Amino acid sequence: MDEITLTRELGEETDLPSPKRLTAARNRLLSEMSTTTTRTPRKWTIIGTAAAAAAAIAAVTVPGALSPTASPIPTNPAGPVETTPELVPVAAFLNQAATVAEQAPDTVPRGDQFVYVDSEGMMGDAWYSIDGEHDGLVTSDGFPEQVIPGCKNGIMAVPNETGDVKCKPEPHYLPDLPADPKKLAAWLREQHPGEGNEKFSLNGVGKHLWALSSNYWLRPAQRAALYRSIAEVEGLELVENVADASGRRGTGVAWASGPGEKAQVIWIFDPETHVLLGNKDYTVKAVKLVDRVGATG
Repeated sequence: MDEITLTRELGEETDLPSPKRLTAARNRLLSEMSTTTTRTPRKWTIIGTAAAAAAAIAAVTVPGALSPTASPIPTNPAGPVETTPELVPVAAFLNQAATVAEQAPDTVPRGDQFVYVDSEGMMGDAWYSIDGEHDGLVTSDGFPEQVIPGCKNGIMAVPNETGDVKCKPEPHYLPDLPADPKKLAAWLREQHPGEGNEKFSLNGVGKHLWALSSNYWLRPAQRAALYRSIAEVEGLELVENVADASGRRGTGVAWASGPGEKAQVIWIFDPETHVLLGNKDYTVKAVKLVDRVGATG
């Protein structure tokens, strides 16, 4: 499994932070949110891919899908009132998204192409290499662009390193990813064994689900299986009335990172159209297959 990133809760309703504070927050994000099954020998590559994984969440439109009944939000003339979201069945909500995903055009990417994600929030645009052999790129407002070195013939060139670095390609298209929900769920659990009495790491599975939906090119059957696999993964919940980075409110899919931990939202969908809006730190505007870094369509 490739390195995967997930943001933690970052927002504070305070004055705009200073550049020094932004740098510290960004560094924490890039260093803390990565998981991996194939580790490269240098920390740089972990950070580089983690930054790319944090850049985006793939958008899937599901017209005419059924939506759960939203809970009314109490009003308060003196100011907003924080409400406890209502939990509703996650599998039923995502099944319509899977049904429509199966009808999407089936495009098999070339190895020299890139997954382009246009997003707003903590990170900016990103270009992920389909075969992992070509250099990708991550942008971020207020920070220098970051190249993601490709790995070709077991070697990659890393900036500020003396000599080449041994590596394994990290492709962002997985042709062998199971297209059956039960098999995909089983595969995810196998990738993330639990500790102690845990059968598997729900934290690892949740992050992997998020990353697969956000920065990998999935064929229609694979994306449908991804959504339907939620029914096979214990511990994931549906949470109503949560907002993405742009303030758009929707229905969120959440998971707890460990026993006793509070559930964290990984996906936020429009409750009526089932468009995947993003999460509380990111808003996605477009996800496309492009021929080169820098291309947007």
